[in-house]
Amino acid sequence: MSSKLNRVVAVVRSYNDPSIGSFCRTLIETVGAVVVVTPTNLEPPYLTARALDPVMQYHDGVRHVKTLMKDGNSWSAMLNVGLAYVQAMNAERKCHLKFQRLLNLSNTTAFSAAHLSAMWAEMENGLFGVVGTTFAGQLADGTPELLGRAYDHPRNTGMMINLAVFHEHPLLAGFDPRWDGAGGMEDHDFVGKMEALTPWYSKMLNLQVPLRVGRHRDQGEYVKLMEGGLAAVDTYHKEQGWR
Repeated sequence: MSSKLNRVVAVVRSYNDPSIGSFCRTLIETVGAVVVVTPTNLEPPYLTARALDPVMQYHDGVRHVKTLMKDGNSWSAMLNVGLAYVQAMNAERKCHLKFQRLLNLSNTTAFSAAHLSAMWAEMENGLFGVVGTTFAGQLADGTPELLGRAYDHPRNTGMMINLAVFHEHPLLAGFDPRWDGAGGMEDHDFVGKMEALTPWYSKMLNLQVPLRVGRHRDQGEYVKLMEGGLAAVDTYHKEQGWR
């Protein structure tokens, strides 16, 4: 593992997916820690725990955070639980061991060490608070699948964030769940606010990270939902004077 990537902590939201164990077993070989957040009241009992327990026995850097989702399965709320856990971890670590970058990602992605090293390198000039990437959408059989223009922007499907950004402004303390029902555009909202309210910029890389899609829904309809959400965020930000 790269000494720099050892300062990256990944947060993964997992809901009813037994493959999370193998995903984390691979990911922990590349980053410093992996925090998996699951909704205990919405998932079949112990499903994620059965997949993760064998991994955690051998990898101390893999953590499982179980949370009660009082208002339904909010992906943003799960990200915020993961962020709070990471910040608590950092509070207990010595300065030279603190995590510097948060990697929010989906367990349907296939990030390599080279992908993450490229994202880290872009952040080293101090200009970029968020670095995202393009994805190569594909079905389970490898058939290419359209992702739509919502993926022309950094997404929590796989984006790296400088942890310092979360302390820059009260509106950047986490992700806003109001956008969960609008195609999951909490990431677009976060990046837009960051660029409007702080000196940080975002950067998109064309890494074409493999992304498996279409497992739980009709992808064409979901693309329309995401693009509608993208427009809704843009409209809201213009109303706030952030664009």
